[in-house]
Amino acid sequence: MDLNMKTSPLQPILFNQLQYTSEQLFDVYAQLRTLWEKSPIVAQDAMLRQVTGHFNEAHDTLGKCLGRIPNKPGTEAIRAADEERDNLWMGLNGEISAKVRLSDPNRRAAAERLNKLISERFDRTLHRLDLEENSTALEQFFATIDGSKESQGDLALLGLAIDWYVPLKAAQERFRNLVASSKEDAVNRETLPQSRVASQQAARKLRLIIDLCEDHAEEGREAYIQLHRSIEEIISGVRTKAKATETRDRKKRTAVKTALAS
Repeated sequence: MDLNMKTSPLQPILFNQLQYTSEQLFDVYAQLRTLWEKSPIVAQDAMLRQVTGHFNEAHDTLGKCLGRIPNKPGTEAIRAADEERDNLWMGLNGEISAKVRLSDPNRRAAAERLNKLISERFDRTLHRLDLEENSTALEQFFATIDGSKESQGDLALLGLAIDWYVPLKAAQERFRNLVASSKEDAVNRETLPQSRVASQQAARKLRLIIDLCEDHAEEGREAYIQLHRSIEEIISGVRTKAKATETRDRKKRTAVKTALAS
């Protein structure tokens, strides 16, 4: 469908799900789901009702994969532990990247070795993976570092072992213990598809919903135009929030670097 050929007063809705974490996608999909449930035109249009139903099913699957089951005991604690390890991972990466510019040749070489190790063998954005994939990647990282005297020495030389690496390992252990304490969560992770697949399924259904709105909007049907604009408002909001989060994380990393350098 060529959006440039449309004659309706609608702007194309741009939403690249790859730019967001599974947690962020779950939240924006929840807002969209509320929109369908309150929209009179969805209740009246059989095709929209069917597609939004499939979207809701994908959203439910995504929520179970992420451990976001409503009113589930321990969910908030798991989310907090996940956020803690994400912040520590980003901080460790930021510190290593910054220290490749050190004037001291020995410390600079140590930073370069660690930077190369992470670049070649691990995903710098592993904090964007779903919870279980994130855990697996982190534990592979720990095994690699702990199995290398050179890497351990590099972390110590740069002052990153105590400030970042050890706390990151502790945060991962807390996360694992919280997950293990919930048998329901363990069952979900064994039997449900990965969150990435569920996110893709929901995204495809969202595209169909948008296409249906645009097709009817060409005929000047106001209810579809309004639904389309409401979708755009929600997606614009999550884009703005994601940018704000990115800016805040960048400032936090800069503040940490400044404090360590002083």
